[in-house]
Amino acid sequence: MDAFLREMKLHPQCVDVPGTARAFAREMRRGLSGEKSSLMMLKTYLSAPEAGRIQGRAAAVDIGGTNLRAARVEAHSGALEILSQTSGPVPGLGVRITKEAFFDEIARRILPVAEECARLGVAFSHSAEILPSGDGRVLSLSKEMRVIGIEGAHVCREICLALRRMGANVPERCVLLNDTTAVALAAAGRAGEDAVALVLGTGLNICYFDRGEGMFINTEAAGFDVFPRGAADVLVDAGTSTPGEHLLEKAAAGRYIGGLVLAALRLAAREGLLTPRCAEGVLALGGLSAAEVSAYLAGETEGDALRALCAGPEDAQAVAAIVDAVLERAARLVASAATGVLLHTGAGARPERPAVLSCEGSVICRMPTFKERVEKVLVRETAGKLGRHCRTAAAGEDAVICGAALAALMD
Repeated sequence: MDAFLREMKLHPQCVDVPGTARAFAREMRRGLSGEKSSLMMLKTYLSAPEAGRIQGRAAAVDIGGTNLRAARVEAHSGALEILSQTSGPVPGLGVRITKEAFFDEIARRILPVAEECARLGVAFSHSAEILPSGDGRVLSLSKEMRVIGIEGAHVCREICLALRRMGANVPERCVLLNDTTAVALAAAGRAGEDAVALVLGTGLNICYFDRGEGMFINTEAAGFDVFPRGAADVLVDAGTSTPGEHLLEKAAAGRYIGGLVLAALRLAAREGLLTPRCAEGVLALGGLSAAEVSAYLAGETEGDALRALCAGPEDAQAVAAIVDAVLERAARLVASAATGVLLHTGAGARPERPAVLSCEGSVICRMPTFKERVEKVLVRETAGKLGRHCRTAAAGEDAVICGAALAALMD
């Protein structure tokens, strides 16, 4: 199995953390200088909020990769309070819809929380070029969303047009930001400018404060591609709506990690590494979700499709080895990306003042063993070999909504 994992580039040792971190930092510099890079390094035109000076009420919406959440948020005395909220599936997931239908549905979701709110913050989990005006232009969608004609759309303008079509009040100020930028804003209020925001759920991204630019920078880390990839990665990538793009995301994020485990199992079956009964079950399996991987890791009997495939101890060992390799490689890649940010900014150089990795998302926060894997890499490799010190902290389930509200309320 060890030789198979190395051949597939899934063995954790295929990821050299110091080398990958330096490559990430190099891609950051190239992106910032306008050179060709796998990292877009998008400007946000947002700086760290002075929490004590933020006052008022705003509507906030989180357009995620799976769900859409809208809330009415009030800021007072440096604290944020969610007054009301709604949540449901994001439009355009798994079905093709038009740009107009997409924004009309978002506007409908905002209406119940927009009363008495002159400001609207929109957290958007897909690639968008943020403009100095506070609006942003959609560059591409990821996470298998399909919205016809959305590329180039100005998100705030489209939402306001949809609200106007419905006869609703249009906010005086509407601000677009990436969901990871929203997490960074919320974290900066607690941990300062050395906080690095990591969102790892359906998708993957990193945002940080760049002192040279004087603002938060959205790295669009999903696009990083300077790491070894093998046959399982190629199979997963070929089955997506964006082949050749978002390669780091496809190696670590929740939308793809189950598919990566399944692709590796199918390759192992063809190599004769599974018993005939297990191989037959693997090849017949239609798909594998991150939730099913989590069920396996947690030892749950219900929803554990992986354990049900095993015909005996030999299969159990093979499945365990593949799951462990996929997750450990993903953790090493994620830690490498975060370390690359620290190398670029210089944060975390002193052990008594570690940088803070503010984490949000289902994989990093709720998938069994994953956060612990990342933390071990940060200690062993980031601190031990590169002299950068970093601790993780949960951003909190309301971080994106609160960060979007902060952006709307900032002048």
